[in-house]
Amino acid sequence: MNDPAAGKVSDGRPAGTPLQRTRIMDEASFTQRITSVFDARTNYDEQAPSWHLPLAEELVRLAALKKGASVLDVATGTGLVGELAAQAVGSTGSVLGIDISEGMLAQAAPKAAAHPHVLSFRLGDAQTAAFPPGSFDAVLCSNALVYMADVAAALQRWAVWLRPGGILCFNTPQAPFFRSTEVFLHAAEAQGLLLEDVTQVVGSVHSVRSVLQAAGFLEADIQVRGRPAQEFPDINVATYSFASPEEYAARLWSTHVRFYPVESALKPKALAAMRAEWEEGALQQAQRLRQADGRIVDSPTMLWVRATKR
Repeated sequence: MNDPAAGKVSDGRPAGTPLQRTRIMDEASFTQRITSVFDARTNYDEQAPSWHLPLAEELVRLAALKKGASVLDVATGTGLVGELAAQAVGSTGSVLGIDISEGMLAQAAPKAAAHPHVLSFRLGDAQTAAFPPGSFDAVLCSNALVYMADVAAALQRWAVWLRPGGILCFNTPQAPFFRSTEVFLHAAEAQGLLLEDVTQVVGSVHSVRSVLQAAGFLEADIQVRGRPAQEFPDINVATYSFASPEEYAARLWSTHVRFYPVESALKPKALAAMRAEWEEGALQQAQRLRQADGRIVDSPTMLWVRATKR
């Protein structure tokens, strides 16, 4: 909040001083934070029916995998995409899922046991892993590009792993991910933190097409599917559902601070002020998203991408 009389804004800058874009974490720290977040999510698949599973099902449908194909599922999590891909490629195919989270892979293990000789999982970072060039017919990634510290570099690496004519298929949220994201970023800016929406790198059709071309993909089919779910009755559209405005504000604060650890970047007084502004804005946003049955539903708009390697 500005205080013109005092000649300063709430973060202590002299009034009129331009904000500088703040990088809270380096790439290694970001990856470590994401790993710890997912290691702690021991009930991940409990959210699957409303969010993770619909995304996985539609991604595998869009990929149109052939029998006998060799598939890499990057950021596999608990193996939802991997298991569906294993069913698609059949007994003559192979699916490997990699993830940086040991906790996620522990939950994925039973899925591999159900598809012996076809589905396997391995601890690995999709940004640094090494596979021989041309190892796979398809690379899949469901709602995980936002967890990559360098998306463009990751896509270039995945392109090398694909055979000529191989396909990359992923979904990713259109910016902003949630309607509350702008509320969070505005609240941070009021405290002197000018943060960039982490979905921006691949948060639009234009940005996706640009990074794909740079990575060596010749053709790309990019579809935009979003709110409301009734627009797409032929597919399962994933949603986030909340019982009350208070739950909406609390859960999405936790979601946002996964990507933006503002607790370590702000002093306690500034953090409290930011959270207060966030809660006020989020509660207002929740009221606008309230459904007839009282639930708060926020259905992110997703970009669905199927690209072919040159």
